[in-house]
Amino acid sequence: MSDLIINDLWFKTGLSLKELNTQLEAEFKSYDRENEWEWIYTYYKGYLLDITRSHRFPAEENFTRVFSLRNMEEYLLEDLVQKLIDISILPIFLGIWQWDEPHIVIKTFE
Repeated sequence: MSDLIINDLWFKTGLSLKELNTQLEAEFKSYDRENEWEWIYTYYKGYLLDITRSHRFPAEENFTRVFSLRNMEEYLLEDLVQKLIDISILPIFLGIWQWDEPHIVIKTFE
């Protein structure tokens, strides 16, 4: 996909984070939330992923961000993107998430 180290993908979905985890067939580890953010930690094919988003607005209006604290192998990114496509989540942005937008989009799946 790219020579850059890409650990982020983001998209919009109305699914709760726990529902998304189930649809991904990932191994749920934990869920938490604070004043603005909610997140789950889950294992997807052996990689610990953090799936997070703001809960101040309806889920489908916010980007859900998936990232790994270590470099995801290209096959894992491809597999995860395909799984999201299979459950009808599009568009998907792959790149580098920045807290102050704009994010750096390397590839978009539509």
